[in-house]
Amino acid sequence: MLGSTALEVAISVVFLFIVMSIVASAVQEFIESFLQHRAIHLERGIRELLGDESGHEAAKIYNHPLVAALFRGEYVPGQIRGAGKQQRGRQRWGLMPLRTHLPNYIPRRNFAVAVLDLSLPAERRAGLPADQVMKGVRAGAAQLPPRLRSAVLAAVDQAQGDCEQTRRNLEDWYDSAMDRVAGWYKKRTQRILFAIGLALAIALNIDTITIAKHLYVDESVRSAIVAEAEATAQRVGGSEATDSALLAALGCAGAGEAAPAGGAKRQASCAQQRLEDLNFPMGWEEHPLRDIDYSAGWGLAFPILLNSLFGWLLTAVAVTFGAPFWFDTLNKIMVIRSTVKPREKSPEEFSEDRQRPSLAGDRRD
Repeated sequence: MLGSTALEVAISVVFLFIVMSIVASAVQEFIESFLQHRAIHLERGIRELLGDESGHEAAKIYNHPLVAALFRGEYVPGQIRGAGKQQRGRQRWGLMPLRTHLPNYIPRRNFAVAVLDLSLPAERRAGLPADQVMKGVRAGAAQLPPRLRSAVLAAVDQAQGDCEQTRRNLEDWYDSAMDRVAGWYKKRTQRILFAIGLALAIALNIDTITIAKHLYVDESVRSAIVAEAEATAQRVGGSEATDSALLAALGCAGAGEAAPAGGAKRQASCAQQRLEDLNFPMGWEEHPLRDIDYSAGWGLAFPILLNSLFGWLLTAVAVTFGAPFWFDTLNKIMVIRSTVKPREKSPEEFSEDRQRPSLAGDRRD
């Protein structure tokens, strides 16, 4: 059975992962505010959804009044870079340049209405009965690209003449494509988080293995961290364990607000300060690499560096799971600890039906 000491070390390490994940996410959001990968992936997803590599059909969607109101300027297909090139034996879809002005999100209804307007403009639909509208949409779909035409005709056929159902069918089609776009963005985000986590782990010397070993023998530091982890879990309570909620529970001012890039930097700095306040065994001040005589060569430093590298990589991998995942893990470990610790304080008593061997022997005597 796991002892309470091992569980406390696990709680402390998981709490470290929570804070590091928050810091990495804040840095990632700061980077995203400049690069705007969400908007780039959304634009590419819409072009693939429409079967429109050139972007000319996508321009009609983006420049539709319901979508154009979501961003400044106009959609320019000529800005797409790298379209049609081969990559690993497959054709690569081009991407918009970084720091694009396009929107990060397009509501499903806005997209569906824009698609219907490509088949039959709103001014032509006004005043027409439902059956005439559906006939007009079906006739107008013949002018659309093959993939978009098939989607519109399928939406009309499944709706059986119902205009609202046709729109909802197009919304569902759009949502299914956005799930794929979300997968693209999640993969890219995880790669970025890993790189950020590794950079932070090396810069601050956050070696998970060394930290765990130190916490196992340092009861005072371990107890303080466990107490803070429990207090943080209580502050979050039954609310959703988002990064913002966890930041607020850590006591970072303004964490619940939608912060701009400067706010993200302040949040990361605040979360990092919490680690330092709790005296986590991190940093380069007492690292063995500082005491090696490098004039004699790197032979002694290499094994130490290799061990540290494994601990840094473990920290970087943990960061990619995100703070909400580690908060759920923290709650589960605390539940286990709550059942183990009372047993260690008070050993199991013998039942009335079972007698101690020594007492039974005394009776025989």
